[in-house]
Amino acid sequence: MRTIIYTQLEEKLIKDWLSLWNNSPFANYSNSPHWFMSLIETFNYKNFTIITIYNNEHLLAIAALIKKRMYGIELYAFPPENFVCGLPFLVNTQNKSLLRTLLSKLLKLGNVFIENSPEFLAKDLKEQTTKINAFISTLNYYINIIKDNDGQIVIRHKRKMMRRAQSIGKMLNLRSFNGQVTEALNVAFAIDNKSRKQTKGYNTFSNKQSKKFYRLLAKNFKEKFLVNILYYEKKPIAYEIGFLVNKTFYGSQIASLSSYDNYSIGRILLVHLIEILNKKGIEKLDFGSGEDHVKKSFTKDYILLYNIIISKNIFIRTYLHLILQLRTKIFNYLKRHIKLYTTYRILKNIIKH
Repeated sequence: MRTIIYTQLEEKLIKDWLSLWNNSPFANYSNSPHWFMSLIETFNYKNFTIITIYNNEHLLAIAALIKKRMYGIELYAFPPENFVCGLPFLVNTQNKSLLRTLLSKLLKLGNVFIENSPEFLAKDLKEQTTKINAFISTLNYYINIIKDNDGQIVIRHKRKMMRRAQSIGKMLNLRSFNGQVTEALNVAFAIDNKSRKQTKGYNTFSNKQSKKFYRLLAKNFKEKFLVNILYYEKKPIAYEIGFLVNKTFYGSQIASLSSYDNYSIGRILLVHLIEILNKKGIEKLDFGSGEDHVKKSFTKDYILLYNIIISKNIFIRTYLHLILQLRTKIFNYLKRHIKLYTTYRILKNIIKH
Protein backbone atom coordinates (compact mmCIF):
# COMPACT_ATOMS: atom_id res chain seq x y z
CA MET A 1 0.00 0.00 0.00
CA ARG A 2 1.16 3.54 -0.69
CA THR A 3 -0.21 6.79 0.66
CA ILE A 4 -0.59 9.99 -1.34
CA ILE A 5 -1.53 13.29 0.32
CA TYR A 6 -3.37 15.88 -1.80
CA THR A 7 -3.81 19.53 -0.91
CA GLN A 8 -5.87 20.38 -3.97
CA LEU A 9 -8.48 18.64 -6.08
CA GLU A 10 -7.08 17.02 -9.21
CA GLU A 11 -8.90 15.39 -12.08
CA LYS A 12 -7.39 11.92 -11.51
CA LEU A 13 -8.12 12.09 -7.79
CA ILE A 14 -11.79 12.92 -8.39
CA LYS A 15 -12.04 10.13 -10.97
CA ASP A 16 -10.51 7.55 -8.59
CA TRP A 17 -12.63 8.80 -5.67
CA LEU A 18 -15.84 8.57 -7.68
CA SER A 19 -14.99 5.05 -8.83
CA LEU A 20 -14.38 3.89 -5.24
CA TRP A 21 -17.52 5.64 -3.96
CA ASN A 22 -19.73 4.10 -6.66
CA ASN A 23 -18.55 0.60 -5.76
CA SER A 24 -18.08 0.73 -1.99
CA PRO A 25 -20.61 -0.67 0.53
CA PHE A 26 -19.26 1.97 2.94
CA ALA A 27 -20.33 4.88 0.73
CA ASN A 28 -22.72 7.53 2.01
CA TYR A 29 -23.43 11.11 0.99
CA SER A 30 -20.82 12.78 3.22
CA ASN A 31 -17.82 10.70 2.14
CA SER A 32 -18.53 11.32 -1.53
CA PRO A 33 -16.56 13.55 -3.92
CA HIS A 34 -19.86 15.34 -4.68
CA TRP A 35 -20.17 16.51 -1.06
CA PHE A 36 -16.57 17.65 -0.78
CA MET A 37 -16.54 19.50 -4.11
CA SER A 38 -19.76 21.31 -3.15
CA LEU A 39 -18.25 22.17 0.23
CA ILE A 40 -15.08 23.65 -1.26
CA GLU A 41 -16.93 25.72 -3.85
CA THR A 42 -19.54 27.04 -1.41
CA PHE A 43 -17.35 28.01 1.52
CA ASN A 44 -14.17 28.70 -0.47
CA TYR A 45 -11.95 26.58 1.78
CA LYS A 46 -8.30 26.85 0.73
CA ASN A 47 -6.57 24.80 3.39
CA PHE A 48 -7.55 21.16 3.16
CA THR A 49 -5.90 17.75 3.11
CA ILE A 50 -7.03 14.62 1.31
CA ILE A 51 -5.42 11.38 2.48
CA THR A 52 -5.52 8.57 -0.10
CA ILE A 53 -4.30 4.99 0.18
CA TYR A 54 -3.59 3.01 -2.99
CA ASN A 55 -2.76 -0.57 -3.86
CA ASN A 56 -0.76 0.03 -7.04
CA GLU A 57 -3.18 2.20 -9.07
CA HIS A 58 -6.30 1.08 -7.23
CA LEU A 59 -7.69 3.51 -4.62
CA LEU A 60 -8.53 1.69 -1.37
CA ALA A 61 -9.42 4.52 1.03
CA ILE A 62 -9.82 8.28 1.20
CA ALA A 63 -10.32 10.88 3.92
CA ALA A 64 -10.88 14.54 3.05
CA LEU A 65 -10.54 17.11 5.85
CA ILE A 66 -10.69 20.89 6.19
CA LYS A 67 -8.22 22.77 8.37
CA LYS A 68 -9.95 25.23 10.69
CA ARG A 69 -9.77 26.81 14.13
CA MET A 70 -12.19 25.59 16.77
CA TYR A 71 -12.33 26.86 20.35
CA GLY A 72 -8.85 28.33 19.87
CA ILE A 73 -7.35 25.06 18.57
CA GLU A 74 -6.16 24.42 15.00
CA LEU A 75 -7.55 21.12 13.80
CA TYR A 76 -8.84 19.16 10.82
CA ALA A 77 -12.56 18.52 10.65
CA PHE A 78 -15.51 17.60 8.42
CA PRO A 79 -17.61 20.76 8.10
CA PRO A 80 -20.33 21.81 8.02
CA GLU A 81 -20.67 19.74 11.18
CA ASN A 82 -24.42 20.32 11.62
CA PHE A 83 -25.08 18.84 8.15
CA VAL A 84 -22.80 15.78 8.37
CA CYS A 85 -23.77 12.38 9.74
CA GLY A 86 -22.30 8.93 9.19
CA LEU A 87 -18.95 7.41 8.26
CA PRO A 88 -16.73 10.37 7.27
CA PHE A 89 -13.98 8.28 5.63
CA LEU A 90 -14.49 6.12 2.56
CA VAL A 91 -12.75 3.06 3.96
CA ASN A 92 -13.42 -0.54 4.89
CA THR A 93 -13.06 -0.26 8.67
CA GLN A 94 -12.90 -4.05 8.98
CA ASN A 95 -9.58 -4.02 7.14
CA LYS A 96 -7.40 -3.35 10.19
CA SER A 97 -4.19 -2.86 8.21
CA LEU A 98 -5.89 -0.26 6.03
CA LEU A 99 -7.43 1.48 9.04
CA ARG A 100 -4.06 1.58 10.85
CA THR A 101 -2.44 3.18 7.83
CA LEU A 102 -5.15 5.81 7.62
CA LEU A 103 -5.00 6.47 11.37
CA SER A 104 -1.23 6.98 11.27
CA LYS A 105 -1.70 9.72 8.67
CA LEU A 106 -4.49 11.35 10.69
CA LEU A 107 -2.23 11.48 13.74
CA LYS A 108 0.48 13.20 11.68
CA LEU A 109 -1.97 16.00 10.84
CA GLY A 110 -1.97 17.08 14.48
CA ASN A 111 -5.55 17.37 15.77
CA VAL A 112 -8.62 15.83 14.10
CA PHE A 113 -12.25 16.28 15.13
CA ILE A 114 -15.05 14.11 13.78
CA GLU A 115 -18.66 14.88 14.70
CA ASN A 116 -21.73 12.61 14.43
CA SER A 117 -19.72 9.52 13.54
CA PRO A 118 -21.12 5.98 13.97
CA GLU A 119 -20.24 4.04 17.09
CA PHE A 120 -18.43 1.30 15.18
CA LEU A 121 -15.84 3.78 13.86
CA ALA A 122 -15.12 5.05 17.36
CA LYS A 123 -14.64 1.48 18.58
CA ASP A 124 -12.47 0.47 15.61
CA LEU A 125 -10.22 3.50 16.05
CA LYS A 126 -9.90 2.99 19.81
CA GLU A 127 -8.69 -0.56 19.14
CA GLN A 128 -5.81 0.92 17.16
CA THR A 129 -4.67 3.79 19.40
CA THR A 130 -4.98 5.34 22.84
CA LYS A 131 -4.56 8.83 21.34
CA ILE A 132 -8.27 9.27 20.93
CA ASN A 133 -11.24 10.58 22.94
CA ALA A 134 -14.69 9.41 21.87
CA PHE A 135 -18.03 10.14 23.51
CA ILE A 136 -21.70 9.94 22.57
CA SER A 137 -23.07 13.03 20.82
CA THR A 138 -26.59 12.03 19.75
CA LEU A 139 -28.71 9.30 18.13
CA ASN A 140 -29.22 8.37 14.49
CA TYR A 141 -32.70 6.96 13.89
CA TYR A 142 -33.46 4.80 10.86
CA ILE A 143 -36.23 2.62 9.47
CA ASN A 144 -35.90 -0.52 7.39
CA ILE A 145 -38.52 -0.49 4.64
CA ILE A 146 -40.28 -3.86 4.77
CA LYS A 147 -43.54 -5.41 3.52
CA ASP A 148 -46.06 -7.70 5.19
CA ASN A 149 -47.34 -11.00 3.78
CA ASP A 150 -49.82 -9.09 1.59
CA GLY A 151 -47.07 -7.00 0.02
CA GLN A 152 -48.05 -3.85 1.91
CA ILE A 153 -45.37 -1.59 3.37
CA VAL A 154 -45.20 -1.79 7.15
CA ILE A 155 -45.26 1.70 8.68
CA ARG A 156 -45.52 1.91 12.44
CA HIS A 157 -48.70 3.73 13.65
CA LYS A 158 -49.56 4.72 10.06
CA ARG A 159 -53.29 5.15 10.65
CA LYS A 160 -52.73 7.23 13.74
CA MET A 161 -50.28 9.50 11.95
CA MET A 162 -52.61 9.99 8.98
CA ARG A 163 -55.67 10.72 11.14
CA ARG A 164 -55.04 14.44 11.66
CA ALA A 165 -54.94 15.03 7.91
CA GLN A 166 -57.95 12.82 7.14
CA SER A 167 -60.07 15.74 5.94
CA ILE A 168 -57.51 16.77 3.31
CA GLY A 169 -55.79 13.42 2.72
CA LYS A 170 -57.24 12.81 -0.75
CA MET A 171 -55.97 16.20 -1.91
CA LEU A 172 -52.37 15.56 -0.83
CA ASN A 173 -49.82 14.38 -3.36
CA LEU A 174 -46.06 13.87 -3.04
CA ARG A 175 -43.80 14.39 -6.05
CA SER A 176 -40.08 13.65 -6.21
CA PHE A 177 -37.58 15.61 -8.29
CA ASN A 178 -33.90 14.83 -8.77
CA GLY A 179 -31.06 17.30 -8.66
CA GLN A 180 -31.38 18.16 -12.32
CA VAL A 181 -34.76 19.83 -11.72
CA THR A 182 -33.47 23.15 -10.39
CA GLU A 183 -36.89 24.70 -9.81
CA ALA A 184 -37.72 22.09 -7.13
CA LEU A 185 -35.11 23.56 -4.80
CA ASN A 186 -36.57 27.04 -5.21
CA VAL A 187 -39.94 25.65 -4.12
CA ALA A 188 -38.29 24.07 -1.06
CA PHE A 189 -36.56 27.36 -0.19
CA ALA A 190 -39.89 29.21 -0.36
CA ILE A 191 -41.56 26.68 1.96
CA ASP A 192 -38.63 26.83 4.36
CA ASN A 193 -38.98 30.61 4.59
CA LYS A 194 -42.60 30.26 5.76
CA SER A 195 -42.13 27.28 8.06
CA ARG A 196 -42.33 26.92 11.82
CA LYS A 197 -38.54 26.52 11.77
CA GLN A 198 -38.24 30.03 10.35
CA THR A 199 -40.27 31.53 13.18
CA LYS A 200 -38.04 29.69 15.68
CA GLY A 201 -34.85 30.89 13.97
CA TYR A 202 -33.47 27.52 12.85
CA ASN A 203 -34.64 27.10 9.27
CA THR A 204 -31.89 25.64 7.09
CA PHE A 205 -32.08 28.05 4.19
CA SER A 206 -32.01 31.32 6.08
CA ASN A 207 -28.84 32.45 4.31
CA LYS A 208 -27.40 32.52 0.80
CA GLN A 209 -24.54 30.13 1.60
CA SER A 210 -26.87 27.29 2.62
CA LYS A 211 -28.88 27.78 -0.57
CA LYS A 212 -25.73 27.80 -2.68
CA PHE A 213 -24.47 24.67 -0.94
CA TYR A 214 -27.63 22.70 -1.68
CA ARG A 215 -27.78 23.95 -5.25
CA LEU A 216 -24.26 22.62 -5.77
CA LEU A 217 -25.15 19.35 -4.04
CA ALA A 218 -28.08 18.98 -6.43
CA LYS A 219 -25.83 19.73 -9.40
CA ASN A 220 -23.12 17.28 -8.32
CA PHE A 221 -25.27 14.40 -7.03
CA LYS A 222 -27.74 14.66 -9.95
CA GLU A 223 -30.16 11.69 -9.85
CA LYS A 224 -28.91 10.68 -6.38
CA PHE A 225 -30.24 13.96 -4.94
CA LEU A 226 -33.98 14.08 -4.25
CA VAL A 227 -36.27 17.00 -3.49
CA ASN A 228 -39.66 15.69 -2.37
CA ILE A 229 -42.51 18.20 -2.47
CA LEU A 230 -45.89 17.57 -0.83
CA TYR A 231 -48.76 19.36 -2.57
CA TYR A 232 -52.21 20.23 -1.27
CA GLU A 233 -54.07 20.19 -4.57
CA LYS A 234 -51.58 22.30 -6.59
CA LYS A 235 -50.10 24.22 -3.66
CA PRO A 236 -46.66 23.10 -2.33
CA ILE A 237 -46.92 22.89 1.46
CA ALA A 238 -43.95 20.78 2.59
CA TYR A 239 -40.59 19.54 1.38
CA GLU A 240 -37.96 16.94 2.22
CA ILE A 241 -34.46 16.72 0.76
CA GLY A 242 -32.08 13.76 0.83
CA PHE A 243 -29.60 11.51 -0.91
CA LEU A 244 -29.90 8.06 -2.51
CA VAL A 245 -26.82 5.90 -1.87
CA ASN A 246 -26.56 2.09 -1.91
CA LYS A 247 -30.29 1.39 -1.43
CA THR A 248 -30.40 3.81 1.49
CA PHE A 249 -32.10 7.18 1.46
CA TYR A 250 -30.37 9.67 3.74
CA GLY A 251 -32.80 12.34 4.87
CA SER A 252 -31.21 15.77 5.15
CA GLN A 253 -33.75 18.60 5.50
CA ILE A 254 -37.50 18.78 6.04
CA ALA A 255 -40.02 21.57 6.73
CA SER A 256 -43.64 22.54 6.06
CA LEU A 257 -45.70 25.71 5.93
CA SER A 258 -46.52 26.77 9.49
CA SER A 259 -50.16 27.27 8.52
CA TYR A 260 -50.48 23.48 8.04
CA ASP A 261 -48.88 22.43 11.35
CA ASN A 262 -52.19 21.21 12.76
CA TYR A 263 -52.29 18.43 10.16
CA SER A 264 -48.96 16.89 11.24
CA ILE A 265 -47.78 17.41 7.68
CA GLY A 266 -44.19 16.26 8.34
CA ARG A 267 -45.41 12.77 9.23
CA ILE A 268 -47.76 12.67 6.23
CA LEU A 269 -44.89 13.59 3.91
CA LEU A 270 -42.68 10.84 5.36
CA VAL A 271 -45.41 8.20 4.98
CA HIS A 272 -45.75 9.07 1.29
CA LEU A 273 -41.97 9.24 0.95
CA ILE A 274 -41.49 5.72 2.31
CA GLU A 275 -43.98 4.46 -0.28
CA ILE A 276 -42.11 6.23 -3.09
CA LEU A 277 -38.74 4.96 -1.87
CA ASN A 278 -40.08 1.42 -1.83
CA LYS A 279 -40.99 1.73 -5.51
CA LYS A 280 -37.43 2.86 -6.21
CA GLY A 281 -36.04 -0.27 -4.55
CA ILE A 282 -34.76 1.60 -1.49
CA GLU A 283 -34.48 -0.61 1.60
CA LYS A 284 -33.66 1.86 4.35
CA LEU A 285 -34.55 5.41 5.36
CA ASP A 286 -31.86 7.07 7.47
CA PHE A 287 -33.28 10.03 9.42
CA GLY A 288 -29.85 11.51 10.19
CA SER A 289 -28.58 12.85 13.49
CA GLY A 290 -30.72 14.06 16.35
CA GLU A 291 -33.83 13.12 18.29
CA ASP A 292 -37.35 14.41 17.79
CA HIS A 293 -40.90 13.15 18.25
CA VAL A 294 -41.47 12.72 14.49
CA LYS A 295 -38.58 10.28 14.07
CA LYS A 296 -39.59 8.39 17.20
CA SER A 297 -43.15 8.00 15.92
CA PHE A 298 -41.81 6.02 12.93
CA THR A 299 -39.16 3.83 14.53
CA LYS A 300 -37.43 2.71 17.69
CA ASP A 301 -34.28 1.72 15.81
CA TYR A 302 -31.19 3.87 16.06
CA ILE A 303 -27.42 3.78 16.26
CA LEU A 304 -25.30 5.87 18.59
CA LEU A 305 -23.33 8.73 17.09
CA TYR A 306 -20.02 9.81 18.60
CA ASN A 307 -17.78 12.83 18.67
CA ILE A 308 -14.20 11.71 18.06
CA ILE A 309 -11.03 13.65 18.88
CA ILE A 310 -7.74 12.28 17.53
CA SER A 311 -4.55 13.89 18.81
CA LYS A 312 -1.19 12.93 20.29
CA ASN A 313 -1.62 15.81 22.74
CA ILE A 314 -3.62 14.60 25.76
CA PHE A 315 -4.23 18.17 26.96
CA ILE A 316 -5.83 19.16 23.66
CA ARG A 317 -7.97 16.02 23.65
CA THR A 318 -9.10 16.69 27.22
CA TYR A 319 -9.77 20.38 26.57
CA LEU A 320 -11.85 19.75 23.45
CA HIS A 321 -13.67 16.89 25.16
CA LEU A 322 -14.73 19.11 28.06
CA ILE A 323 -15.70 22.03 25.82
CA LEU A 324 -17.78 19.83 23.52
CA GLN A 325 -19.57 18.15 26.42
CA LEU A 326 -20.35 21.56 27.91
CA ARG A 327 -21.66 22.70 24.53
CA THR A 328 -23.96 19.68 24.38
CA LYS A 329 -25.30 20.32 27.90
CA ILE A 330 -26.02 23.97 27.07
CA PHE A 331 -27.71 23.02 23.81
CA ASN A 332 -29.88 20.38 25.50
CA TYR A 333 -30.85 22.89 28.19
CA LEU A 334 -31.84 25.47 25.58
CA LYS A 335 -33.93 22.91 23.69
CA ARG A 336 -35.94 22.25 26.85
CA HIS A 337 -36.65 25.98 27.16
CA ILE A 338 -38.27 26.96 23.87
CA LYS A 339 -38.13 30.74 24.26
CA LEU A 340 -34.45 30.69 25.18
CA TYR A 341 -33.70 28.29 22.32
CA THR A 342 -35.54 30.46 19.81
CA THR A 343 -33.66 33.56 20.97
CA TYR A 344 -30.36 31.66 20.75
CA ARG A 345 -31.01 30.51 17.17
CA ILE A 346 -32.16 33.94 15.99
CA LEU A 347 -29.09 35.62 17.51
CA LYS A 348 -26.85 32.94 16.00
CA ASN A 349 -28.27 33.60 12.54
CA ILE A 350 -27.86 37.38 12.98
CA ILE A 351 -24.21 36.93 13.97
CA LYS A 352 -23.60 34.67 10.93
CA HIS A 353 -24.93 37.37 8.63
